[in-house]
Amino acid sequence: MNIKIREVNESDINFLFKLRNRLETYKVCKNPYPVKEKEHLNWVTPILKKERKDIFLYIILYGREKCGQIRFNTLNEKTVEINISILKEFWGKGIASFAIKKGIKEMNKKGIKKIIAEIKKENKASLNLFKKNNFLKINEEGEYEIFELELKNKIPIEISARHVHLSQEDLEILFGKDYKLTLLKKLSQPNQFASKEKVQLINNEEKLSLRILGPTRENSQAEISVSDSIKLKLALLPPVALSGNLEGAPEILIKGEKGETKIKVIISQRHLHCSEEEAKKLGIKNNQLIKIRISGKRSLIFDNVVARVGKEHKLAFHIDTDEGNASYMENIGKIIGLKK
Repeated sequence: MNIKIREVNESDINFLFKLRNRLETYKVCKNPYPVKEKEHLNWVTPILKKERKDIFLYIILYGREKCGQIRFNTLNEKTVEINISILKEFWGKGIASFAIKKGIKEMNKKGIKKIIAEIKKENKASLNLFKKNNFLKINEEGEYEIFELELKNKIPIEISARHVHLSQEDLEILFGKDYKLTLLKKLSQPNQFASKEKVQLINNEEKLSLRILGPTRENSQAEISVSDSIKLKLALLPPVALSGNLEGAPEILIKGEKGETKIKVIISQRHLHCSEEEAKKLGIKNNQLIKIRISGKRSLIFDNVVARVGKEHKLAFHIDTDEGNASYMENIGKIIGLKK
């Protein structure tokens, strides 16, 4: 689903004015009446000029279309109040949930620790929306129900699909002498990227396509899931191991545009990337085993998560596609236990 949020700019003034004055929007506002254009401009202009640093205002995009807004009003240094509204013609597409998750990530980056939502009791759709996104009801005030979400130790989760890392030597075997990988997109981890190049893993008659991740490494390896192993009809499952730990890993045939060779294959051990500063805040050390809980419709606790701490790491919990499917692909987790 191609849903994004971006900071508001001057081109959004009229869109926000029309959105605010729709009946379905203002009837659930604290001021349940339309606003005049001058009043709207007096409110939005200081935000655009960065004069109001207590409001974080984002436009929600569905593809290239503007479909709503999500706003965070600062209550104190570590707490914000959330407000979200979507054009009626975009209701029922799951846009609000996606936008809330993306907004939470933005607030995490800003060091926010708590998000408050005040929702009218009559607004059943919004009540269900925030419950679905793990907000907990803490109080009632008149016609409002008050919800909050604690962001302490919230961890972004990324699903790592099957892929391959190659040495320069093996890259040249597969694609030709002095070959260089072509950037497709940057990944969350510093200096890492997905390339445009793909290869095939081959076991007898069975084949799987994998994307190459860059840059090149000292040793080649393929990382696949249990489901991938079954599709390939491997006689034995590859070992569960951290990237780079290839002891005991079997070899498998890999084919590129100009050649083929054999490389090691593993099932990636679930792991948490974090910088030294992030690790200090979380109270964890390199190679420490931790537990991470994922909330949601199919909440799970992932045990034996290995912490990978260093300058070339950025906070993210990596699981494979099998684990992601089991947890309903929720994208926020929380550390709930540490092991020595």
